[in-house]
Parts: sequence; C-alpha cells; structure tokens
Amino acid sequence: MSNYFKNIITPEFYDFLSSNKGAYGAAVLGQINDSAEKISLSTEEDECLGIVLNGATSNLATKDSFIENDVEHVFFANDGIVRKKIKFRCIEAQTYAENGVNFTAHLLNPFENGISEDEAQYRVALHPHAFSVMAEFEEKPLSFGTLVIIKKISDTYFIVSTVAESAGGGLGGVAYGGGSRSLHNSGNSAADKLAAKHGLKRRTGQYTGILAEFRGIKLFNGTLPKGMLRVPDTAYWKKHGSGDGSVLVDYIDSFNAMAKAFHAHFGHKLRSSGIRSFKQQVINRQSGIDKGSCADMHAKCGTAVPGSSNHGWGQAVDIRKPVRKECTGKACFIGFDKYHNWLLENAYKKGFNGIKWGWLGQKGTVLKTKKLKEPWHWEPINNRVIKVD
Repeated sequence: MSNYFKNIITPEFYDFLSSNKGAYGAAVLGQINDSAEKISLSTEEDECLGIVLNGATSNLATKDSFIENDVEHVFFANDGIVRKKIKFRCIEAQTYAENGVNFTAHLLNPFENGISEDEAQYRVALHPHAFSVMAEFEEKPLSFGTLVIIKKISDTYFIVSTVAESAGGGLGGVAYGGGSRSLHNSGNSAADKLAAKHGLKRRTGQYTGILAEFRGIKLFNGTLPKGMLRVPDTAYWKKHGSGDGSVLVDYIDSFNAMAKAFHAHFGHKLRSSGIRSFKQQVINRQSGIDKGSCADMHAKCGTAVPGSSNHGWGQAVDIRKPVRKECTGKACFIGFDKYHNWLLENAYKKGFNGIKWGWLGQKGTVLKTKKLKEPWHWEPINNRVIKVD
C-alpha cells in the first residue's frame, strides 16, 4: 500500500486496511480518496466518511468475529419510515480535515492492535448510531466494513450514500457500485426542443442536500431526476395542481409535519401542487398569454419565465383550499383567509430538522422580501438545497 494512500486516511484505518488487503483493494482506497475529497471541497460542515461497525459474519478464525451481526430496524413515528440502524466510526482523512468533522474522534478505536475481543466489543458499543435516510435504502447491504457517508442533521446521524459495499456481510471482498456517482444529469431532449421552440433557456443549478449521489450533477429546472423527489403523506395531504405533488426529498419531513398539523386543526387534508415540469411551466405561461395577463414567454407577469420557477426545483408549492365548496375557480387557491392566517402562525413552527415553510411575503421570519400578491405560494425558507447557477 502506497504512502500516498497512507496520507489520506487516518493511521488507525490504514492499519486496518493493511491487514485486510483481500477485503479492500486499491479501487476501494481510490473511492475513499474521492469521497473524502468531495466532502472537504463541499460547503457542508456536517459529514464524515465512515465504516459500518456491525453486521459481520461470524468467523472465529479471525479477529473480525467480535463485530456482532446486529444491524437493527427502527420505526420513525414522525414519517412512518422503517430505517436501518447501524453503528459507525468516522474514518475521515486527516489531510482533508478543513471542515474539522469527525464525529467519533473522541471514542476508543475498536481496530487497535493487541486488544481483546471483549474490549473491542465494548469500544464498538461506545459508537453512535446512524439511520438510513429513506425506506428504499433498505435494500442496500450495510454489513461490517461497508464504507458510507454520514451526515449529521440536528442531533441525529443519517447514512446518505454508500461508498463501497462489503461483500457477503463479511471481509471476503468488496462489491462496487453502491457509491459511484451517477453520470447522468436532468437534461431532457423533449424539454430542450421545447425551450428552443420558444427561445427559452432553462436555469441550471447544483444540489447540496442529503442525497449524495445527486451532488455535482448539473440539474435543469423542470426536469429533476425522480430519485430526488418524494410525494407527501396522503394521510394528511391531497394533490391538487400540476405534476404528482412531489417535493425535494430534503423537504418531505417538514412538509408532512405542516400537513399533519393543518389536518389536525381544520379536519381536512392540506391540498397543494408540487414540482412543476418545464412543459407545464410553458403551458401555464401560454395560458397567461392567451388570457392577456402575459405579453409573451419572456415578459415579467403573473407566472415565472418558464425554466426559472422555484416550482421547477421542487422547492415551492401552491396551497389550495381544502373544501371545494369554498372555491371560486378551478385553481382553488387559498387567499388572505383563515387558512393563510393559520399557516402564517403555524407553518414556520412545524419544520422538522430545521427546515421550515413560509410565505414569500411573510413578516417576522428569516424572509425580508417585499410583500407579494400570492398568499398560496409557499416555500422552504431556510436550508435551500439547490443553488441556482
């Protein structure tokens, strides 16, 4: 193993790798290097590269047998998701320590040479737990030795990406692909043709949220990958408007909390739209042109220029009245009414993990924008995860 690799990982993990060359080859070390560098170069200050400490296949012939096969499943009551629960140890490189993140630096090292199995078990038990982000993550193996990126959100650790998967739950080899960055972006030939037809240019942006596989990819307004989006909880919410009502995964917990509180107060499901495709943005603008409220595709008017809307980033919803008989039109938008007043008082308070929702004209919050005329248009008002180019 080269001195170069020894310089980019902590000494304790270098010793572990050196004694397990059959398990982690140069390809895995390359992935460790790439992941550590991405973390260090990002603006995030709450991530570390980690190794899963539980889930090993028992093998009394090796020291590794002390790691118990105890990957657990836990239920998060706030969103109804069953997640995997593991113990982890940060192995972030000292060379890439600009962010100063190592959640487990203060804990005793279970890989230290010369300690007994009982002592190693004890040291593993000292380490914190991390949870898989979404239910579909359940299919990914998280056995001992799997390399993961851990993100701290509030006081909880979440597994947001797999860098290298440990094959078979033991140390016999490594299967690749779990953490490789997707090379696709959200460009779309149909949307590109539509933009060219109307002389429009779609805005691009970079994602900085919890789904590490989508970071570093050029995203196009109105055609985000489906893997970035989630539909709200239909127990408290109902779709009304364009698309399927989905929002960015980073905001789904906070939106569900707001919808649940709304339902509890009014006895009706909160109704809203969600992400708006580029095609739908063009349709909406054309409708404005036809009605005379917009001069053309490029003018400033009641709808955003197609390709620039916050709806196209999955970072905005239009909230509708929950009772149809109260509606005066097909859109059924809330006005400056009891629903709007309740949201002003409560939506900002119902955020989860620090992400809160608000009206763009809201006073007394982090927003300082001019009061707008759309009481139905609500957005996450902090922790924006798509940075527009």
